[in-house]
Amino acid sequence: MDRRHFLMTSAGVAGLTIAAPYIARAATITMRFAHFAEEGHPANIAAKQFASQVEKRTDGAIKIAIFPNNQLGGPPEQAQQIKLGTIDMGLPTQGQLDKYDKAFAAIMLPFIFNGPADAFPILDGPAMDWLAPLAEKQGFVLLRNWDYGFRNVTNSVRPINVPDDVKGLKIRTPPNCRSRPRWKRSARWCRPSPSPSSISRCRRRWSTARRTRSP
Repeated sequence: MDRRHFLMTSAGVAGLTIAAPYIARAATITMRFAHFAEEGHPANIAAKQFASQVEKRTDGAIKIAIFPNNQLGGPPEQAQQIKLGTIDMGLPTQGQLDKYDKAFAAIMLPFIFNGPADAFPILDGPAMDWLAPLAEKQGFVLLRNWDYGFRNVTNSVRPINVPDDVKGLKIRTPPNCRSRPRWKRSARWCRPSPSPSSISRCRRRWSTARRTRSP
């Protein structure tokens, strides 16, 4: 059984349990799991727990090698490699998948959820039922949603309480993501300056800025 077939049989609520009979008859598989998060980030901790549980529940038939901190490329490159099969799994946001199907951009729209209690049942229910078949047509298998939290606008200049507070601020947006056009449209009334950049590049810039400001 190849890695792509494993992912196909593993999709769903009880995926690993359903796949186990097939796994037992297969040779040991090592899957590559790439993501953006640093070693101490909750996403990487969760990835390690996931890998440990997969190995445990398959009696060692499937091992997962984790590549954190964009070791195999940034999120757009990771998504493309998952599509091609050179990486087996990852943690792309819907914003990284909307270039394959615009439906994923719906999740990134502002103010569509009232909070986590509203968002989680929708993302794990109707949204998954809608998006999973669309993802499969593009060569992806959605296993589960992981919580990254809600996007917030943060800055080192001033608090943001009303639209006018973002005037003149340079706002980092994810590269290849449909959130940048939304910021451009908002420039008509609040005049922010959207700047696409990977999160790893932002961290380097923030670190440099901190060192520059240090006495």
